[in-house]
Amino acid sequence: HLLLSPYLSGTWMRRETKQNDFVTYHSDTPLLSGKAGARYDHYFTHSELWFDMYLRGASHSSYQESATSTTQTLAGYTTLHLSMGNSMGDNGQYQWSLHLNNLFDKSYRASSNELPGTGRNVVASLQAKF
Repeated sequence: HLLLSPYLSGTWMRRETKQNDFVTYHSDTPLLSGKAGARYDHYFTHSELWFDMYLRGASHSSYQESATSTTQTLAGYTTLHLSMGNSMGDNGQYQWSLHLNNLFDKSYRASSNELPGTGRNVVASLQAKF
């Protein structure tokens, strides 16, 4: 049994910030952010193997602290991710997964007030339910 599932999720947010008499939409929040990808599942008798490839990203963001301060702008970004895993056992109680994140090692910041985004990395996990 094979299954390919494309997906798309996103957020559209326009955030207003107020400080005393100063009001701005330069609130360090990207207007658009989200994730788009495709997940492939293959079901066996006592196992499910899956692969997931997706893009994650956001539009530019800008930040202005006061009416007299300069507006800081960060570029938008897109990162590519690939994951795979397997559930085994009668009730899927044994699982492993491997996640290859930010495959092209894209440098980015989600907002001015955050740490830089994580570069290329690998996450592996094992899980057993009793």
